[in-house]
Amino acid sequence: MKGNLPLRAGRGLDLPPKITRALLILGVFGIVLVVAGSLVGKQAGTVGIDKVIHCSAYGLLATTLVVGLPTRRAILGLVCLALLSYLIELLQPLNARSKDFSDAYANTAGVCIGAGLGLIMRKGFAWLWTELHEARIRKTVARYEPGEVILEEGQRIERFHVVRSGRVSITREEDGEQVEVDVAGPGECFGLIAEILEKPQPNTVTATAPTEVYQLDYDTIEEAIGGQDQPAAKIMRSLAQELDLAQEKVAENEGAQENEESGDSPLA
Repeated sequence: MKGNLPLRAGRGLDLPPKITRALLILGVFGIVLVVAGSLVGKQAGTVGIDKVIHCSAYGLLATTLVVGLPTRRAILGLVCLALLSYLIELLQPLNARSKDFSDAYANTAGVCIGAGLGLIMRKGFAWLWTELHEARIRKTVARYEPGEVILEEGQRIERFHVVRSGRVSITREEDGEQVEVDVAGPGECFGLIAEILEKPQPNTVTATAPTEVYQLDYDTIEEAIGGQDQPAAKIMRSLAQELDLAQEKVAENEGAQENEESGDSPLA
């Protein structure tokens, strides 16, 4: 099988689920503390650094929301957090506290600063994750000279391949001769169906230029997404089975067509 795969991780603004859940729990707990501290009890005298405290508290909450939530939900969470600060100021007179919208302005500034800081943190994590991912991938690079066979038809393979640079020819044996059925260039993969379904390689892959390929283990990728029971893994195996059946039908139709043509020629 040949297909396209991105050569970069492509993980834009995403964090592992465990970290996300922990951050969201901390964020919710922080919001509860802020609301309770703002509404409960009598207001003490004005503190010189009061606005700095307001800004810092809401900045920390905003950072937690941006880091812990998907981008769209994070934007909604930031808007709600800013509106909450104004609502608190409107409710404070009901509990023997004075209304001071300058506190809400400081809170809004903190939300904006926290949002920017959270975005920087997520981009930094994405960059680091991608660099680590690519460093691990680079260890799997294999190099081939023109004419070298990368995979042979009928062999059992343990890894599929992604072309990093160069070009390969994909052929299969027909009537004792190798017939080219496709070519693959940078970013395209081959051998994936054979590895997923644990079947013999259906064709021969030969380098036609100085070529570098990534040799990747599908089982490792499957484990990284949670194992065979995860929906993504089941979908991949189902698609591999369907593509394998489609390839077999195409090969059968081509063979039947060639037989018809060869059978008609004597009668012509």
